[in-house]
Amino acid sequence: MGIRPELYAKEAEHGKDLPVAATTMSRKEKKELCQFLHSVKFPSGYSSNFARLVSMKELKLNFSMMKSHDYHVLMTSVLPVAIRNVLLVKVRETVMSLYFFFNAIEQ
Repeated sequence: MGIRPELYAKEAEHGKDLPVAATTMSRKEKKELCQFLHSVKFPSGYSSNFARLVSMKELKLNFSMMKSHDYHVLMTSVLPVAIRNVLLVKVRETVMSLYFFFNAIEQ
């Protein structure tokens, strides 16, 4: 049908390879994001210390230690700022528009 042929599986020597998704982050991008989240500071009582929620060794967030308010702060305040220099423009604009939409509904 010729619909988005750049997303088709490609033949490889060990089978078929799928192209990398636009939302997949490289190790360098993950490191930048985790460094930002590790360094972010909030006023007292606004949110948890995000530095203890980020594992710089594994480049992951520890969601099991987060409370619901921490998720809310992360999704509405921190992530739109954190992803602005990390993700591709088309992905970043889509994600940020979703954040702004849900933030407008909430208010």
